[in-house]
Amino acid sequence: MKKLLFLIILIIAAALPAVPYYIGMQVEETFRTEHQEAANDAALSGFDVELVDYQRGLIESSAITRVSIAVPEGQESISVDFRHQISHIPQLDQQVLATVNSSLALSSEASRALNPLFKGQSPLTIKTRIYLDGHQEGSISSPVAQGQLVGEKEKIDIDWKGLTGTAWQASARDRVTFKLYLPGLSASPVRSAPSTDEATAGKEIAENTTEQPVEELAENTSGEDSESVVEESVAPSESIAFTELRYTGDLTRGESGIWHGTAEGSISSVAVNVVEGGSPFSILINSINLNGEQSENNGLIKAGGAVSANSINVNGFMLSNAVYDVAVANIDANALLAWQQSTAQMMKGTADPEKMFEPLFAQIPALFKAKPIIRFKDISVDSPMGRFALKLDTRVTGEWDEMILQNPALIVPMLKIDLEANVPRSVVAAMLKDKIRDTLLMQAALSETEINAEELEATVELTVNQQLAGMIAQGLIKEEGAQLHSQVQFNKGQLMVNGIDASAMLGGMM
Repeated sequence: MKKLLFLIILIIAAALPAVPYYIGMQVEETFRTEHQEAANDAALSGFDVELVDYQRGLIESSAITRVSIAVPEGQESISVDFRHQISHIPQLDQQVLATVNSSLALSSEASRALNPLFKGQSPLTIKTRIYLDGHQEGSISSPVAQGQLVGEKEKIDIDWKGLTGTAWQASARDRVTFKLYLPGLSASPVRSAPSTDEATAGKEIAENTTEQPVEELAENTSGEDSESVVEESVAPSESIAFTELRYTGDLTRGESGIWHGTAEGSISSVAVNVVEGGSPFSILINSINLNGEQSENNGLIKAGGAVSANSINVNGFMLSNAVYDVAVANIDANALLAWQQSTAQMMKGTADPEKMFEPLFAQIPALFKAKPIIRFKDISVDSPMGRFALKLDTRVTGEWDEMILQNPALIVPMLKIDLEANVPRSVVAAMLKDKIRDTLLMQAALSETEINAEELEATVELTVNQQLAGMIAQGLIKEEGAQLHSQVQFNKGQLMVNGIDASAMLGGMM
């Protein structure tokens, strides 16, 4: 009995070192597979992902991943490396098979520049746990960094508030969820003391602007104060800043291999201040929200995305309630994937230069066969001049024909378009005034006739009012207070404007 017990102990003792080694083999296989999948996905966006090194040990392995921007051969590419330390020792109490600690590896030049900011810490670290059932969970983080980034030509003051995030991946690697949070970033170049003339000019600019710092404007983004803040002029000192960026997503790989799902994001504020030609230029955007979704069904893709902003201040010019909401449907997934692959080859310089666009054109019949739909569900913004709004629904109703290559005009009858537009009357009038004024001045120059400035403007004003009144009388434009509104439908070659057949006008335009 004692000999049997001793034999069992020996077998167990001999087998224990093999456990982490076997785990290491499985982890390496998974690691290499994931890198290949990542490389295929990244290539569609113009990036190269490469596993440049993998050293497997008994209880721990190391690896290096290189991510670079894909460029044509012969051109210098920008790349970054991630170093991975992989532990094969399982944590059975937590059902963890292996752990991976990854960190951004900096070149010696980048280390000299960033170490003073990050106090010697890695600018980005990722900790991943691989569980017994194959799924993975990870966290991503970047430490707070403050100080000066010293470049070859200038110094930049940096205030990086850090980054945190989490990610989850299914065991089949066909679903990923993630959350990211960036509290904020501000960057501004450090300028040398101005000359006497520059100082005088700067003083004159400063006297015509408020002294409220950009940081205060960027941080004040909530409640009733946000609107009053953005009405103030921004100080002309150069800087870029954003606060409170949040981003979440839930993605699933579709049958075609394209990732689909939902994503949401928000930014409390973005402030950009530059000086161009001695003149300050500033943009301040408050409360930006983003969301998007994409799905695949029977080989067809349906997608939509919307961006909205509470207020936008461009050099004191106020815009508010801005919306950009766009959707597409009936997009052939395989054709889109092939299109992306061909585009990536063109970006990388590997496409046949004599037949560069042939692969793109080859996908058009499949796209037309699916009869795609493109919709601008809402593009609108409020301004001091009035409201600008646009809705557009464009559909393809026919299939691709080889004759279209010889006569592209054959596409027109295949389109169905519904358009609704709303613009300020003053903007339309101003555009017409410019056109009419140029025409009158050209006529006067050709006839060598002098034209009085006051008479010119009076004639321009009268002509504009007559043209607008004529279009309103014909029903081509509807006047709603200070706004002009029109609805346009185009179907099977017929053009309807506000319910009135305007096909003859289309023929004249063609």
